[in-house]
Amino acid sequence: MVNLVPDIDIDFPDINEGLSQLGDSIDSAFNELAEEFGEGLDAIGGGISEAVGDVAEGTLNVIENAGVAILKAGAKTKQYFVDEVGDRRVQFVKQLTILIIVLMTTVFIYNSLMLRDR
Repeated sequence: MVNLVPDIDIDFPDINEGLSQLGDSIDSAFNELAEEFGEGLDAIGGGISEAVGDVAEGTLNVIENAGVAILKAGAKTKQYFVDEVGDRRVQFVKQLTILIIVLMTTVFIYNSLMLRDR
């Protein structure tokens, strides 16, 4: 096989200096690129943390407003109940008391019979 590229043993100081400058330029370009990339990642991270903070704040607002809505609904339910039962309040309380006594008695008897069989 024929070697088409001759062997050259000549020292080229200008080429070595040029290659050194080229290497320095590439190194500084990569350093600048890495710094800009790092700044971009910092900006993305800051944006993500800000977005997460906004979502958390929105969630807290929803929970807070839901609590207020539940309390208002309870107050309106109580008012509706008072308006509907108002003139029959004594009769209602009497029947409610009887219902509670009957339920408690039923539970007591059931538990007494269940414990007796053991």
